[in-house]
Amino acid sequence: MESLDGRVAIVTGGARRIGRGIATVLQAAGADVVIADVNETGAQQTAADLSASGDHAVSIGADVTDKQAAED
Repeated sequence: MESLDGRVAIVTGGARRIGRGIATVLQAAGADVVIADVNETGAQQTAADLSASGDHAVSIGADVTDKQAAED
């Protein structure tokens, strides 16, 4: 994968399983990662785990299937 230095990746469903794995790979490639998940606690934990390596990761609770919530 090419370098993602200076880019931001938003990973929906990033709290667990495949989403968490994708977030990990994107961060390893140099991206700052936003973990978005309906499971806000899980998103926070994933962001904390990724940030423990010294790289930047943040979390937001989000249900991307809810159009109104996504627009807010």
